[in-house]
Amino acid sequence: MGELGCIVLAAGESKRFKSKLPKPLHCLCGRPLIDHVLQTVSELDCYRTAVVVGVGREQMVAHLEGHEVQTAVQAEQLGTGHAVMCAQPLFENFDGPILVTCADVPLIRPQTLQALVDEHQRRNACATVLTAVFDDPTGYGRIVRDDDGLVTSIIEHRDATEEVLAIQEINSGIYIFDTQPLFKTLAEIGPDNDQGEYYLTDIISRFVAAGQPVAALAAQAPQEIIGINDRAQLAEAEAIARHRIRRRLMSEGVTLMDPASTFIDADVHIGRDTVVWPGSFILGKTTIAEDCTIGGHAVIEDCEIAEGTQIRHCSVVRNSTIGRGVTIGAGAFIGSNTTIIAPITIGQGAYVAAGSTINRDVPADALAIGRDRQENKEGYARRLRK
Repeated sequence: MGELGCIVLAAGESKRFKSKLPKPLHCLCGRPLIDHVLQTVSELDCYRTAVVVGVGREQMVAHLEGHEVQTAVQAEQLGTGHAVMCAQPLFENFDGPILVTCADVPLIRPQTLQALVDEHQRRNACATVLTAVFDDPTGYGRIVRDDDGLVTSIIEHRDATEEVLAIQEINSGIYIFDTQPLFKTLAEIGPDNDQGEYYLTDIISRFVAAGQPVAALAAQAPQEIIGINDRAQLAEAEAIARHRIRRRLMSEGVTLMDPASTFIDADVHIGRDTVVWPGSFILGKTTIAEDCTIGGHAVIEDCEIAEGTQIRHCSVVRNSTIGRGVTIGAGAFIGSNTTIIAPITIGQGAYVAAGSTINRDVPADALAIGRDRQENKEGYARRLRK
């Protein structure tokens, strides 16, 4: 098929989030929603990925500086069709198909988008719509097909007859378009609706009316196309995503003693034959090598844990490298609620008493106690409050 372009719609305002942070920057499994989408489309080897920003664009542009994308600005939010118009200058010399997806649909998988591209090619379509079949499609636009499986219309729930409401296949809002017909038709449509906005579904209607084929592909897992519009939906998507992460790790040889109580972020890597006890949180960009044991209720964030390391129950480890070359020698014991101020070395077999603050090297087999003697100053707190 040749190269594929991609436009990610990320300009809208999400009033239901009630947040100062733009919706695409809210995190799902430790990774912003927009990053999930960009990671997915990156696996399609796109010619160019454009992100359309609008509300909170300064924060969005700052975040996207570390990504291989270009940004387009939608200063006024005038609908999905208008958002795509804003990205048109970035594709003026591009003739391949364009994928249009959304920053708030983080559960979509690369293989699903690739299947959408393949269906577009197989059908020689002008546009192809990603759909899903829901048990309860209330509120969604319905996909109406002809006997050949091509789309004849997309009818919004509020406009549907009883016959159309019985259809369970819904529009995900994710499309593949042939570039030239897309931008030509966008230039012809107007905001002929109560909201005064331009919609991509209007493009579909124009294509069908002109006899141009519009195909559709149903996602195998309907949950993939779930959009995130409020914090309740974010929590629901988080549960799905964490379940996926746990299933993947177990299929790769990691033992999770109680998967449901184990929280693992999207950017975590864990080697095979590592055992994770219940209640653990493994967060950020943590890497854990093979044959490790992570104790129950441990919190590990942004760490590198080397092969064969044991992390005790209820440990909190952040921004650390533990294993070969570690500053804590073999057989050393670190008491609970201890603060270790780097860079120091704790020798082999040393003991550090609970509640200590350690800021000097501890020799091998020594006992280190870093506690100040308690001193009470009568009435001093009252003077501080004044």
